[in-house]
Amino acid sequence: MESLLSIIAIALFVYSMVNFFKLIKNRDKSYFKKALALFISSFIVVMLIPIAPVKSEEHQIPLNATEENKNSNEIVAEQTSNQEASKTEKTGAKLYTVTRTIDGDTIEVLIDGNTEKIRLIGIDTPESVHPDQSKNVPEGKMASEFTKSKLEGKQIALELDVEERDRYGRLLAYVWIDNVMFNKTLLSEGLAQVSTYPPNVKYTNDFLALEKQARENSVGLWSQQVATTAPVFSEPKPQASTVNNEMTFIGNRNTKKFHYPTCSSVNQMNESNKVSLSSREEAINGGFIPCKRCNP
Repeated sequence: MESLLSIIAIALFVYSMVNFFKLIKNRDKSYFKKALALFISSFIVVMLIPIAPVKSEEHQIPLNATEENKNSNEIVAEQTSNQEASKTEKTGAKLYTVTRTIDGDTIEVLIDGNTEKIRLIGIDTPESVHPDQSKNVPEGKMASEFTKSKLEGKQIALELDVEERDRYGRLLAYVWIDNVMFNKTLLSEGLAQVSTYPPNVKYTNDFLALEKQARENSVGLWSQQVATTAPVFSEPKPQASTVNNEMTFIGNRNTKKFHYPTCSSVNQMNESNKVSLSSREEAINGGFIPCKRCNP
């Protein structure tokens, strides 16, 4: 259609020019009217031809480009969604409400409709609610009040270690609040001392460093430790052994297993079967295998 109109326009224009030339040559005014009419007609025909925009090659979009872009956007959106999900899985944790503070290192938490006692792993605060009243000290009350002010009624996350419960049935956990481990907070504030029991030793090095810093800076109850003759904290209990006080592990000659000195299996072991092992490497090289109970 566009080509036909173009041909007609050109023919009318040429014919109008012919009549103009005849007008000039013959000086006949009748040619003028005819030439003018033909010229106007050719102009009108030209105006009727649709003007198709010419796209440069760099702006031409394939028919399937929209679909490709759509698929690309969907892939990016899916990847972003997966990254967010991974982030949530990695940093997110189920939150529980603290219903009561028992003492500085023990709280009660509502878990799935049940109240659980939670014992903070790896630390120990001075006594405040011991059945033997002579063991309760004002400093224990101070630590208890601090824990109460920071945790009671708040939402916390719980991180477990290897052994989930102690012999009293309490759940053993690292307590997190606002992305900060509260076990570490008590040590930093000088309101607790390190008290680790294998196999729950995941953060022992961090705990020891925080206690050392609090001691050296006389923070919290450590300042009272320096100022008074009576210790606020009891001295850390040594892991006693009749074999060697400086040992790291105890092996059993009979079962060829090695244990932490505090493992219950050690108490059941004959003295003649006990072997002092200074490192895990020494135990493995000596043909001993790790105890499945304490997982050294």
